[in-house]
Amino acid sequence: MKCLLTRRFICCSITVTDSKNVSAPILDIVIVVCSLCSGHGTCNTSVFREAQGNPNHKLATCQCEPYWTGQRSFT
Repeated sequence: MKCLLTRRFICCSITVTDSKNVSAPILDIVIVVCSLCSGHGTCNTSVFREAQGNPNHKLATCQCEPYWTGQRSFT
């Protein structure tokens, strides 16, 4: 397993190699992160939006409380 941590993303991928030195294809692990919805909603990890710069890093959408709106329930 190989993981890379940058200032914005965590990227992980995994592969296995058997005793005959044959490797399986690399499997990229998709990571879904919750923004905590500014304390005015709950994260919906079933519906997410793309994070810029990495196709395997997703952002959970926010289900905002009444009277709060926006991607992270700020307004």
